[in-house]
Amino acid sequence: MSLAEAVSKLPSESLWVFIKDINWDCSHLYHISISNIVETNIFFSNQSNEYLGIATFNKELSCNEISSMPVSGTLDYLSINRKSFFEKNSIVFPNRKDVLSYCTYCGKNNSRLGVLAGIFLLGCGMLLIVVDAVGQLIKRKRYLKETAQQSVLDNRQHMQRDR
Repeated sequence: MSLAEAVSKLPSESLWVFIKDINWDCSHLYHISISNIVETNIFFSNQSNEYLGIATFNKELSCNEISSMPVSGTLDYLSINRKSFFEKNSIVFPNRKDVLSYCTYCGKNNSRLGVLAGIFLLGCGMLLIVVDAVGQLIKRKRYLKETAQQSVLDNRQHMQRDR
């Protein structure tokens, strides 16, 4: 899909797309370290420079690597919070309101991974609940058995004293 076509389809929320006609601006390639992860950000436009955006990758990449790989992800207009984050990291934007944001590690593939991880963690949580419940039943049974044994011993002692 072309960038112009993708922008025309942008709803109020982000849109997952595979864009074919991106021009990467290698003179505006930035690496930002965030908690031991290096994020790569690069400005892009379409052939006519009608649309301008910044793409984000979740690893350190060179312009040649970016240019040689197919890129897909979620396309949206750049949010105020994201723009502020970039500006705090010395990335200056042109004075335009319609700057796009292209998150290349967001979207379909990462959603599936998130769902699978969520299901796995939910299963682990349910297993822990079952194990805890069984452990509590065993402790209660042991307590009742010990209490019953103690009660029998106490009764025997009382009976022997009463004789």
